[in-house]
Amino acid sequence: MGCDNKLPEHKDYKSPASEFLKEEVYRLGSLPGLRSLPPGPERDFLTLSWGPIIYRTSYAPETKRLLPVFLRSLNDSVSQSLHRTLTGSDEDLRILTQTYSSKIFSSRDMYADLNEEAIRQVFHEFKVSLAIPATELPSRLRICLMVDDAVISHSKTILDSSSMVGEDIVLGRCWVKVVEENFPDSRMSDHPQVDINGVSDCAKNYRGNYHGWTMVALDALVEVFDGLRQIKALVDYHREGRVYLGEGKWSNM
Repeated sequence: MGCDNKLPEHKDYKSPASEFLKEEVYRLGSLPGLRSLPPGPERDFLTLSWGPIIYRTSYAPETKRLLPVFLRSLNDSVSQSLHRTLTGSDEDLRILTQTYSSKIFSSRDMYADLNEEAIRQVFHEFKVSLAIPATELPSRLRICLMVDDAVISHSKTILDSSSMVGEDIVLGRCWVKVVEENFPDSRMSDHPQVDINGVSDCAKNYRGNYHGWTMVALDALVEVFDGLRQIKALVDYHREGRVYLGEGKWSNM
């Protein structure tokens, strides 16, 4: 026998990365609704990739300069956090990187100055148009990202403060609003200790009021996507007036 101690990879081995790929990418082409979409870029986006759907509601003059920086920071933050959040083989991580894709809906006439509830409705209508059973939704169709004036303003603050002190810009510290499409979740009302908003009595003491959306740092988005893939809900990442930083940590805005 040789001296190679490397064990062959078992075909049934389930790593976080491989499970994420299976549930968030590989199975999508067979879902009712998605599989009947006509061939084209939209079908490819929905069935061959994973990543956030984004609604832009801010159209202030400075947004023209700041939005591309924010979107680039979003993509960079996701890429950098993959390796620490989703462990797996080099091949799985390579495929995760290659299949990542985001989609931004940007129309001043349609989305300018909409609030979180209005964006939820727009996102809901988009999802309904796909005719997918709610029980089989991937994470990207359970939540969307919202880039409004507050998100853009915070990004500008990070950029300006980094420039003033001569530091490298770390835009992974920026946050974005994450909006839950199915809110309130009627299934939660069957739980004896959870209210219609999906918040238990004991959780309310430290979560505060939850209205179906929360703030998440760009560095923590992969963790949130993976958590939703499993058993968590968006409310698990919510603390009123605070930003989820990842790994069970929050900061003030």
